[in-house]
Amino acid sequence: MEEGGAEPSALFERIATLLEREQGYPRERISTATRLAEDAGMDGDDVGEFFDAYRREFGVELTGFKFYHHFGPEGCNPFWLIVRPWWQRIERMPITVQDLVEAARAGRWLMQYPDEPRYRDRGV
Repeated sequence: MEEGGAEPSALFERIATLLEREQGYPRERISTATRLAEDAGMDGDDVGEFFDAYRREFGVELTGFKFYHHFGPEGCNPFWLIVRPWWQRIERMPITVQDLVEAARAGRWLMQYPDEPRYRDRGV
């Protein structure tokens, strides 16, 4: 069920099916508010595979999509425990299933990004 009690749209259902198929995220837990990184646990290579399938299935132009504003890399490097890399310090912008629905309707990635990334540890 989409937010606000509205019946799920066919586009929402297709995207939910894609998320379940590509990521194994349980269909019954998917709503328009489901966040890809925070709820579905997407990071690294999983993101690339998911968005490749999303682009193919829905014909969404992903020019301008900035991975590092939303997700981290695959795995962990012990050196990162001592020195946090720049991309780990960026304030993340969640992507929800609703964001995917809206981009699929528009045929292009709609999220707007700040000119300069905001870093969590600099307050910028």
